[in-house]
Amino acid sequence: EREERQVTAVGRILLKVLYLPDLTDDTPETMEYELPFRQNLDCGFAGEGADLSVFIDVQGTSVRIKSDAAGENSLLEAEVTLAAAAQAYETKTVTLLTDAYSRSVEVALEHRQQTFRRFLETVEETAAEKQTVSVSESGISRVLDLWNEGSTVSGEIRDGELLCRGKYDLCLLAIDQEGRPFYLERTFEMQHTSPCRGKGTPECRVSCEAGNIGYRITGGTSVEVKTELRLRCDLYSTETLRCVAEVVPREDLPRNRDQDSSLVLYYAKAGETLWDIAKRYAAGVSEIREENGMDDTVIDRPVMLMIPV
Repeated sequence: EREERQVTAVGRILLKVLYLPDLTDDTPETMEYELPFRQNLDCGFAGEGADLSVFIDVQGTSVRIKSDAAGENSLLEAEVTLAAAAQAYETKTVTLLTDAYSRSVEVALEHRQQTFRRFLETVEETAAEKQTVSVSESGISRVLDLWNEGSTVSGEIRDGELLCRGKYDLCLLAIDQEGRPFYLERTFEMQHTSPCRGKGTPECRVSCEAGNIGYRITGGTSVEVKTELRLRCDLYSTETLRCVAEVVPREDLPRNRDQDSSLVLYYAKAGETLWDIAKRYAAGVSEIREENGMDDTVIDRPVMLMIPV
């Protein structure tokens, strides 16, 4: 949601708690809770037509046991710290100055390279990854919990396709065949391709998060895991142009102009521009167009022009 110069991030946090129900039993259990949140984010934009992306990341979690009215430890108090970021992409028209001249004096131009980025679209994909996690010689009898701690993914456009490659980890807490708990981590590589609707070779920024994680124990010595990776890719087109950064008039170098003539006859070739012609004769483009009844600024065929000077 968005208001003037603000964005409201609305969502839900899935909190999974691993706990011991009884100190006499060392077998932990899990519970899941959904915590709704709503937070206003100050932004430096107010355009209704802007494309908006909001990113939420969990920075820390604290869970404490609390007693109920009867004095039983039956309540949990959870505090989750989130980091939120909002990105907005708004299309604006920018007028570039690539050349300049004075009709009375020479000028010195200073140029610089300016990069312009245009947001194209957001591509959202789901990659289903299947992996087998082998355990120790003691085997496995029960999975207590299986989760993803993080992932790193990069993207590129290749042959009209979006190629995402990276790594993600799986964390396993389980009980072996002898009833003892154990923990292990594994890192896996991933690769996912999808058609890219962006034209040319746009740049891309990819983020990845794990969704549903399913598993089954096979043979008592391994776990087959299916992980749903949710990919989000923002596509941009980037263009670098040379533009005028500063115009310095040279008052000591006046332009030589024919003071005895009001018109100059010029035989223009096909492909010449009125800007180049006007610059050469210290004339105005609009004046040349008006004098010769022209609509275009590029000469399409050889023609004689009258240049007001």
